[in-house]
Amino acid sequence: MAGIGATYSHVPASMRDQVKKALQERWEMALDERLRLCPTSPVSLLNELLISRRERKPKIVSRLSPRNARDPVPLIGEQGL
Repeated sequence: MAGIGATYSHVPASMRDQVKKALQERWEMALDERLRLCPTSPVSLLNELLISRRERKPKIVSRLSPRNARDPVPLIGEQGL
């Protein structure tokens, strides 16, 4: 496979950047999918990448308890709901 260099006499930097960006996105999507399937790997390098990826994922947590908010939202069954 000759690649983009064999198709064009001059490969502009912008085209190289587009290819690198697309490949990086595919790599990150593949890591996310692998992490979803199994969070660890017996292959040390892959395991380190998965750990790093898992630690970067934001965790969704509630900052305020609904009961302690200024105007708490009534729970179902409270106040006639």
